[in-house]
Amino acid sequence: MMEDTYNHTPHSLTLEQFCTQIKYVVEQGRLEAWVTAEIGQVTTSRGHYYIELVQKSEDSDAPSAKLRCNIWSSMVDDVLRDFRAATGGDLCDGMKIMAYIKTTFHTVFGMSGLILAIDPNYTLGDIEARRQSVWRQLQAEGVADMNKWLPLPAVIRNIAVVSAETAAGYGDFCDQLRKNQYGIKFHTTLFQAYVQGTGAEASVVNALERIAERADEFDIVAIIRGGGSKMDLACFDSYEIANNIAQFPLPVITGIGHERDRSIADMVAHTSVKTPTAVAEYLIGIDCDFLALMDEYELKVKQAWTSKVNSQKLKVEGLAIRVISGSASIVSRAKSQIEALQARAVNSAKTNIGEKSHRLVMQEMRIRTAMEKYMAKEALSLDSLRDTTLKAVKRRMGTELM
Repeated sequence: MMEDTYNHTPHSLTLEQFCTQIKYVVEQGRLEAWVTAEIGQVTTSRGHYYIELVQKSEDSDAPSAKLRCNIWSSMVDDVLRDFRAATGGDLCDGMKIMAYIKTTFHTVFGMSGLILAIDPNYTLGDIEARRQSVWRQLQAEGVADMNKWLPLPAVIRNIAVVSAETAAGYGDFCDQLRKNQYGIKFHTTLFQAYVQGTGAEASVVNALERIAERADEFDIVAIIRGGGSKMDLACFDSYEIANNIAQFPLPVITGIGHERDRSIADMVAHTSVKTPTAVAEYLIGIDCDFLALMDEYELKVKQAWTSKVNSQKLKVEGLAIRVISGSASIVSRAKSQIEALQARAVNSAKTNIGEKSHRLVMQEMRIRTAMEKYMAKEALSLDSLRDTTLKAVKRRMGTELM
């Protein structure tokens, strides 16, 4: 409100008039500068970008300054071309930027900033600085290499997968495992998670926590995504995800898809490869190595067995030769002994037979002599008995005749 200098009566402006004067002052002042700030929120509508820039207090996350800014659709290509080329992504919440801002004032919408340019190097530098800070913190806590110390299973069959079900990388991963030329069977269990954008960090950490509750069911964990820009994959540089991976009770294999730089998640994982397909090939290779080792052991066992059998065969053949040779000698000696025994038996038999024959002849002569003596004696007895009998008869007859 102003006072009229002629009649000293109050003179007022309409709000529109007042805002118009502010607009005039702002535009005449031509306040333009490079400004560093964090994007609190960014939305798009009909090609226009509506951005809320914030500066947070050093003591807390509460903002110490805010400014609404715009990039009109007609300016988007010029303003964001270099930024998109350098970062591979777009503006997003939480990103720190250095923007060249021109102040504007609208009589309806009030004060705002018109972003005329963005320096991508500042954003990339901030991302790298945060990465380095996270890495130094993990090293200072002594957890950076913990997952790498875990031994990989000799055979991998059950795999816990952290990914988005709709991600092309997840489909490629499963196809590669299923169609492997060796016929190896793998069982995968998907733990769905957002792998980019707002909420990705908390989503991945939640998936890892769910797997940890069932750790005894799995051999390894695979974290996969089908690639993307630095901005898309920035969540894998977060401390929370990296700390969970580093201290996870199972080996973690990452195939996030960085084309050039490795994320902090890659650096703390047991093993990192470029793509989901490469993760599948790596796991197939582990099982193939085991199968090759088993084939090698089988061959060695067969060779050792064949050598042992051949050695025993030679020993048996040598023993058989010695047995045959020894048997022939034994048979020959036995034959000689038998022949000698036979000759002795024949000679002995002949001797015995001669002796027995002589004894029989002598016995026969003794028996004959005895018989002759006996018969002669009996003959005398008979003669005596005859004479006695005749005499007795005669006497008997003489007696009867008288």
